[in-house]
Amino acid sequence: MTRLSSLSAGAVAALVMVICAPNASAAQTTVSDNALQLIGNWTRDTSVPRGDCGGAKDERGNPIEDCSTPMGKLPMNDRARAWLKYYDELQSPTLNECAAITVPNLLGDVRPFGISFKTDSVVINYEQMNIIRPIWMDGRRHPPVTDLFQQGHAIGRWEGDELVVETTNFTFDPEGIDDHYHFPSSVRKKVIERYKLAKPDLMTITITLEDPVFMTKPYTYVHQWKRLNKPLVGWWECDPEVTRTEMQLTAPVKYPGSDK
Repeated sequence: MTRLSSLSAGAVAALVMVICAPNASAAQTTVSDNALQLIGNWTRDTSVPRGDCGGAKDERGNPIEDCSTPMGKLPMNDRARAWLKYYDELQSPTLNECAAITVPNLLGDVRPFGISFKTDSVVINYEQMNIIRPIWMDGRRHPPVTDLFQQGHAIGRWEGDELVVETTNFTFDPEGIDDHYHFPSSVRKKVIERYKLAKPDLMTITITLEDPVFMTKPYTYVHQWKRLNKPLVGWWECDPEVTRTEMQLTAPVKYPGSDK
């Protein structure tokens, strides 16, 4: 009886190891030819628009321009519209606190990024705020939904010659879908990115964005990036004390007392 119990415990432990182990069949163990073609620095293709801001205006009544996400057709819900009415620039974490932007903002940013590969991951280095973003290619799954990260948790795989990246487990971000439009994202945000070479020096990123808290359905759009034959800027400087002071002096005060 004791021996049977011991065997059962061993079998259970083995089963747990199989269930929890990374998906070895999907794991990247070498840097493929497809990966080699994506390695390098990339800058936004300015021959195509970055994002339509949908005719929205800021608190001063000026048109909002050059959104990172095409906002004109984004399927926002009533909760999102209510948020936009409530929001003001003095609570922007980016404008006031030098907080880093996240995907999908980074995918349409004006600053370049670099792609490199390891045997178990892709590493994207964004010149914007020197953000280093790992994308795990070793077959691991996302962590539990209770584990949240500002930049989310990204896992990738190859589908033919396309690098497909899925990112979940984000924290709430008051500008997590577009920092110009000040459009928020919830912990349920999911971003799918599909990287593909259209030409040797031209890459498309097809983005599918989901967030049922603020959107009525998924939204897909495309950004284009050109190969950049020069290094990234190796530093980023932003002082929250300076940015807060600047915002207090220039931003409209929507809520009296909030500018202190």
